[in-house]
Amino acid sequence: MHNHAADNHNASGDLRSVVQYADMSVGLCVDTGWAFVSGCNPIEWVNTYPERIYAFHLRNQHGNLPSEDLLEGDIDFSSLMTSADSIHYNGWLALELWHPDSIQPRRTMGEDVQRSIDYLRGFIS
Repeated sequence: MHNHAADNHNASGDLRSVVQYADMSVGLCVDTGWAFVSGCNPIEWVNTYPERIYAFHLRNQHGNLPSEDLLEGDIDFSSLMTSADSIHYNGWLALELWHPDSIQPRRTMGEDVQRSIDYLRGFIS
């Protein structure tokens, strides 16, 4: 299940549909940006449901607005990656940057992708 709800009611319902009602073969693709926007904590999901974490879509946020890259924003990616490491996660990390006009990016998408990849490489051994 890839979470995409922008409100807590629906995000919590989507999470419940997996962890309470679905077979163990159904996992979570944690979209960090949408989890944060909905008022959920993606790090808490990793720590609470380690056996259900199958993938990540990584985006940082400044409140309801996406940040320009993973390095800046309200989500603590260092803690997220530490939690992923603690559950021995070795699956996909999909970078999901978004540059809507409302954020007025300072760099190109290519530059922000490279900055984010370099940042993530620092966590991978």
